[in-house]
Amino acid sequence: MRRHWLLGLLMLGVLCVSCSAARGADFQAGLEAYQRGDYANAIKEWRPLADAGDAPAQYRLAGMYSGGQGLPQDIPEALKWYRLAAEQGLADAQYMLGVTYQMGGRGVPADYSEALKWYRMAAEKGFANAQYAMGLAYQSGTPPGGSSGAPGLTPDLAQAAKWFGMAAEQGHAEAQFNLGVLYAGLRNSSSQHFPEDYSEAIRWYQKAAEQGVAQAQFNLARMFQHGVGVSPDPAAAIKWYEMAFDFGLVAAGFDLGGIHEYGRGVPADRKEASKWYEAAAAARDAASSLWVQAEAGDVQAQVDLAFKYLGGQGIAQNYEAAASWLEKAAARNNSQAAFALGVLYSSGKGVDQDAPLAAKWIGEAATRGNVPAQLWAAAERGNPQSQFNLGLLFLAGKDVPASREQALAWLQRAAEQKFAPAQFQVAILNHQRQNFAEALKWYRLSADQGFAEAEANLGTLYASGQGVPQDFAAAESWYRKAAGQGIAGAQFNLGMMYVQGVGLAQDFVQAYGWFLLASDQGMEHAVIAKKQLAESLSPAQLDQAASWVNKWRAGKPAASKP
Repeated sequence: MRRHWLLGLLMLGVLCVSCSAARGADFQAGLEAYQRGDYANAIKEWRPLADAGDAPAQYRLAGMYSGGQGLPQDIPEALKWYRLAAEQGLADAQYMLGVTYQMGGRGVPADYSEALKWYRMAAEKGFANAQYAMGLAYQSGTPPGGSSGAPGLTPDLAQAAKWFGMAAEQGHAEAQFNLGVLYAGLRNSSSQHFPEDYSEAIRWYQKAAEQGVAQAQFNLARMFQHGVGVSPDPAAAIKWYEMAFDFGLVAAGFDLGGIHEYGRGVPADRKEASKWYEAAAAARDAASSLWVQAEAGDVQAQVDLAFKYLGGQGIAQNYEAAASWLEKAAARNNSQAAFALGVLYSSGKGVDQDAPLAAKWIGEAATRGNVPAQLWAAAERGNPQSQFNLGLLFLAGKDVPASREQALAWLQRAAEQKFAPAQFQVAILNHQRQNFAEALKWYRLSADQGFAEAEANLGTLYASGQGVPQDFAAAESWYRKAAGQGIAGAQFNLGMMYVQGVGLAQDFVQAYGWFLLASDQGMEHAVIAKKQLAESLSPAQLDQAASWVNKWRAGKPAASKP
């Protein structure tokens, strides 16, 4: 199989992005049937619309032919329907037409000129994945999936930056990283030069790093360490090196060892240096040891090695190598391998996307009692609890390959069904990426259902002014709701508002009471704050605080002063 240049191909049958304006109850009925896995009725609803020239229906029908969903897999037939929709200007279809020509095979010859033509059309309509594809094409001059001798584009770093920039502005993590690389001058050569701008490199690296791109975290750490485009900041360098190491970049561990060994911006600490050197060496050696065991036929070693390739843990991330090892283990009835292999076939990472093979391997894993595979089946049927649980497994990498992409996809599906815990998790993921508008939206939807953690975090957004105008009254209201449900962080934050007199009249007795409630749950900051505040309160005030806390615990309101 050829190595694809395009990172993160869309699933061939997923919900289209720009065709949400599809008209009519028939299309919606087809969509509902598709989402519950009833492909026969989806086809029944969509085919007449497609025959009548409805572009979104044509796009959907193409995806079903491409993925073999309810129909025999037929790539030439998929190409026909993608083209019909694409010629009507549907960006989703234009992009998938580019993907189909890029990949070639199964009755469709690879045609790089056609792939670029359709990518460009979709990119000009604002389709982020297509913009990223165009950026890669201009960066290397190598056509999708092809060699340097195939007809492609003349390398042009300015054009690459233009397209990466468009995708990056839409939050495309790999585009953000590649834009950072260009601004850092790392693609410059004797024949190609892009003006260096280290402040821009840092800005885009940081956006990609916050989305979990390990190489962006590593590059950012080096810039902070060496003061490239920014004043040297050892603390920031260490932070990003540690994150990169946690995301599987072994080199970051060795750099951390060097920082602590030689005291580069921090006091020299041989013990701390040894810790990082040993951790990095262990990660590297563990991968080597696993490879030997896997080659000898150890099934669990094959699975573990595949997972390391998937996560880039101790070795370079390599989906094709992961798929190869998973196939060996799955063939020997390992259900964990069968499920992971099914997920790869579902997403098209490391293997050609193949819905029937995905269903085969996930089904086999479920039959053998694999819990994630069983969750997948229930999640595909639309069960929000299963979608939520599956998302959490992918987020934690527990019994499945860690995948933020899969996690967010499943959590989003549960969130869209008004499942409050999933709405909260989707908000958290957006909050971590500093996408405050989306975080606010999902926190509010979850909080409106009384989900305590969402209430607390919504209070924090209002208190900090992240994504909303700063509003201490709103912050207090949401903190109080969460505090009433026993959230220690909200109780502590209310205490701080009373101490500082921010949004509330300063009241040390109320503050002490809230610190007391939070500290009783083991919150370290609250324990320290309570101890420090107690030194400035009289015995009578301490008794007063204890009295209202007891009333609060008995279920009486604590909104007013005692």
